[in-house]
Amino acid sequence: MNEKIKNAKQLFANNINCAQSTLAVHASDYGMSKELAFKLASAMGGGMGHQGKTCGAVIGAYMVLGLEFGNQTPDDIESKQILRKASNLFVEKFNKRHGSIDCPLLLKKDFRIAEELEEIQETGLTKKRCPEFIQSSIEIIQEIKNELKEAPVN
Repeated sequence: MNEKIKNAKQLFANNINCAQSTLAVHASDYGMSKELAFKLASAMGGGMGHQGKTCGAVIGAYMVLGLEFGNQTPDDIESKQILRKASNLFVEKFNKRHGSIDCPLLLKKDFRIAEELEEIQETGLTKKRCPEFIQSSIEIIQEIKNELKEAPVN
């Protein structure tokens, strides 16, 4: 297991959410402190603030892809195209592994339904399942970085 995955899983085990864990282990690569990464991604866990939307590990990965490939000026069309390709590749790869990017479908429970939220909390479901999604996100980020550095954007 690579160091980023190991560190992200440890952060998650210590009550740092999935988005924070995914972003934080990449923060120093972009001159960002871990603490700033924690703040930036803090509302994204549990499917965007426990709204049962996109998985926080996916959102954290999107943030990393933005740091890696995103545009810094409005007219940087090439970076926008590369980031769009990276984002699409990420979703394709994550869906292939897990069937969805949405928390309720990944967990087979919904944070928005009181009884299911209670079950999620009582059974420790996120502690059991989410490390797998964090690991996949980090692995896919690296795959995409490697692929897009070797291939032109089309």
